[in-house]
Amino acid sequence: MEIALLSKEEARRLLKISRSTFWRLEKKDIIRPVQSLLPTRRYRLADIEKLVMR
Repeated sequence: MEIALLSKEEARRLLKISRSTFWRLEKKDIIRPVQSLLPTRRYRLADIEKLVMR
């Protein structure tokens, strides 16, 4: 099973939120990166979909 990974910008577009809101969600550990190697963090599509369904 292949896991789809999204960049921060792609995740923000799907959630339709600003950079500051995304940053707050990261700080509260609501959104956690799967791959946090700089310069690009990657997020699971399944995790983002769960937030959309809330």
